[in-house]
Amino acid sequence: AKVGGLWPAMWLLGALSRATYVGSTDWIWPWSYNKCDRALQKQQEINACEPNPHYGLGSSTGRGAPEIDLLEAMPGDETLNYGLQKPYFSASYQVAPGKLHDRPVEGKLPYRGQWYSKGLKFGANTTLNAFFYGTTLKHPKKGQTYIADAISANRHLHETHFDDFHTWRLEWSTKEGQQSIRWYLDNEFIFQGLPETLD
Repeated sequence: AKVGGLWPAMWLLGALSRATYVGSTDWIWPWSYNKCDRALQKQQEINACEPNPHYGLGSSTGRGAPEIDLLEAMPGDETLNYGLQKPYFSASYQVAPGKLHDRPVEGKLPYRGQWYSKGLKFGANTTLNAFFYGTTLKHPKKGQTYIADAISANRHLHETHFDDFHTWRLEWSTKEGQQSIRWYLDNEFIFQGLPETLD
């Protein structure tokens, strides 16, 4: 719990890329976009502007590999900005394309209306993750650099979380009218995101 250098994690990633082969994720991770947008076409490998995409894929259909982090633990014993104390874990949804402008400063909480907020709910012991709002994926060719966003929550952990068995749960519903992603730890609600969160 107190020793840094390890990064225990469990996550889901779309099957179009291989997490252990970084080159396979370029222009795939963490895209989740199914509209033809010529300005974004060079940034998304399998995009909805292509009438004849890769073998076996549907015509004019955008595909990608968004990432859902069930947990990414941060061991240690220091206290970070806004009172967050290590060890803690983050539960996240990472997706592209991201917001281009008015992004929050890493390590600081966003001002009202600056960051995604619609449909977000946090559990009693959970806070918005102000240490990761996403990343810029830079590429040498013009027009291929893109921004990925992360909607994420942090929850403090205790030594027992590193010594004993615990139940980590993700509920992901794609049912029309009930779409959501919810995270739990030992049946305690941690965090929720809804489709309107990304509007």
